[in-house]
Amino acid sequence: NSFVRCQMAWKFSYVDKIKIKPSWAITGRSAHAAEEANYKQKLETHEDMSLSDVKDIAVSIFDEELNSGTEQVLWEEGETPGKTKDRVVVGVSGYHTNVAPQIQPVMVEEPVELILPWGTTLVGRIDVVDQDTAIRDTKHVSYKPRPGDDRYQTQPGIYGYAYQRLTGSIPKFMFDNVILGNKKYPKAIAEIETIETTVDDKRISWALKRLKAIDRGIQAATKSGDVAANPSVWNCKNCGYRSLCPYGVSG
Repeated sequence: NSFVRCQMAWKFSYVDKIKIKPSWAITGRSAHAAEEANYKQKLETHEDMSLSDVKDIAVSIFDEELNSGTEQVLWEEGETPGKTKDRVVVGVSGYHTNVAPQIQPVMVEEPVELILPWGTTLVGRIDVVDQDTAIRDTKHVSYKPRPGDDRYQTQPGIYGYAYQRLTGSIPKFMFDNVILGNKKYPKAIAEIETIETTVDDKRISWALKRLKAIDRGIQAATKSGDVAANPSVWNCKNCGYRSLCPYGVSG
């Protein structure tokens, strides 16, 4: 996705190894760590951790991410670490109260390493698979997704392909959207919207074709060092490499 959005930003991050993380990355990592800890123990106990314990984990990871010193944090205008931490706590609380009790995990952070049809190795993890053979992917977002947004995402097809290679069957796929409101003014209570996305052979084939094209582009760019910027108000506003890039636009 980074390569598709802007090859120049991809180069700064993955070739030049200049690591900058937007504030939403801290939110996502902190919440993910808390959810992962709960589901790992729930594999055996079949019971959720207490809400206070889950919030403590999220806050602890947030503080570690904030103070790690390995990546520069990109804050939006008017945003502060305190407000962002509040968003993490709101999101984790909403998820743990409304989504987690419905899920009995059968896989948590399941490692995947396989050879794609064109020879590239794919390495990753499947976050959570529930009792209904559904892969659950959690998104902590500012606003409610628009109808049809999921149809353009490669993720369900790639996860579906990996799961099919592991088990021989095609899974369901669920986006659990935790809607947190404006980054400057987080909601007091997170709204939850779960969207089931169809995964079938057609979806998997489309995702693999798209991934292959991106992979070929990355290999060519890595070999030649020649990358193209993709300046736009949206891309540049949300890019942490604005000060380094000669092609950025403002607005």
